[in-house]
Amino acid sequence: MSTRNEGEHRRPPDRKLLRRYLYVLVVGLIALLTWKDVLLLFSSARPVVAALDRDVVYVQDGVPGVDVPAIQRAIGKRPVTVSIVTGDSAVAQDKADACADVVDRIDGIMHVVIADGEFVRGCQSDDFPIVSSPFAWDFVTWSIYGDTTQFIEGDHRAMAEQLVAYYDSEVFRGRVLPGERVFTFSAYRYLFAAGLLVGMVLLVHFGTRWLGRGAAGLAARREQRARWRVQRADLESELALVAMRMVAQSPRRSLGETSEQYLAALADWEAAKPGQPWDELRDRVAALRERVR
Repeated sequence: MSTRNEGEHRRPPDRKLLRRYLYVLVVGLIALLTWKDVLLLFSSARPVVAALDRDVVYVQDGVPGVDVPAIQRAIGKRPVTVSIVTGDSAVAQDKADACADVVDRIDGIMHVVIADGEFVRGCQSDDFPIVSSPFAWDFVTWSIYGDTTQFIEGDHRAMAEQLVAYYDSEVFRGRVLPGERVFTFSAYRYLFAAGLLVGMVLLVHFGTRWLGRGAAGLAARREQRARWRVQRADLESELALVAMRMVAQSPRRSLGETSEQYLAALADWEAAKPGQPWDELRDRVAALRERVR
């Protein structure tokens, strides 16, 4: 009975359930890869990051008297960026987080926030190539910059040039490794997330179909192997019945020939490999049963 139970149909995994699991995996993967960019949508630094992805200076609308081309020329391709905002802006009010949001999303830069012509915050990316202790360098750098710019407040160009001069001196002294900015297309963050989402949806759609077919094929192969084992057990019972009837019969010449055929059938039964058809052997065993009836 237990042998026959193995041949019962095994239901393949539900395709809807597989799709549900894959959707959860996709959402988790997208969240893992894009969580910083998603959070940027709600940050006051979002327009700053969008501008500094492709430039070295961000100027908030409403800030007068900023010579942007002069600041761009002064900075050149150095990994230095400047945000110029009003004192009542969200960036100025949230200067620490806003500065961190910029350097968290743009690699290898040092960044200053200037509000109403005053230096209010400085920071640098985690991968900014500082040779000495990052903590000590951070403290010393922005303290010195704050002290040296208090006499030129309101002159945005001079404040940018002071930052460039400090960067160059740190490179010359070997405290910072030299580098150049590599500008990017700011929309890549959102295009990447959208492309990843589309790709994952397609992966789920075709992946569940492939997994469903694979699961169905696996279930079919298991059912086929179970049927084969049941048929093997049935033939074993038939051979045992033939053997019992042969023992009960009186000796005669035809019994010897039947015994040889029985032993050959038994050997073939024992040597059968999984999946091998039983039709020919079943016919031989049926003929033996008729002879010993």
